[in-house]
Amino acid sequence: MKNIYKKHNSFSNFKLSKENKFFDLNKIINILKLEIKKEKNLFKKNIFENLVFDLSDNKREKKIVFKLTPNVIEEIKTIDEKEIANYLYHRYRYEIFPQKKILDDFPPYLQIEPTSICNYRCVFCYQTDNKKHTCNYKLK
Repeated sequence: MKNIYKKHNSFSNFKLSKENKFFDLNKIINILKLEIKKEKNLFKKNIFENLVFDLSDNKREKKIVFKLTPNVIEEIKTIDEKEIANYLYHRYRYEIFPQKKILDDFPPYLQIEPTSICNYRCVFCYQTDNKKHTCNYKLK
């Protein structure tokens, strides 16, 4: 029988190489508001407006809301301030468009898997779990 590697705290000691910056949500919102003022593209401007609305403490009820998850906050801490708006623009499209069933001109994110053999053992990945594996090919 084939041994399957057990996923156990694969990233528990993972550390970023850059210093851990302080995260300020109000600063992020202000960066996005500046982008709204200078953005000429209406599509992009609308996404920045949605980001500001979702990230602000608005009480109006929406079914689908963009939230900053802990991993996104950690990513934001590692990038330059001038790249934050662009990062959130793409992140919004990646997370919200599939939920709202919005088709874009091109995929906001492309994942290429050259092999299903991986040493990361991510907790969300199904590749090491035979019960969830989608491949029907069996080795003889």
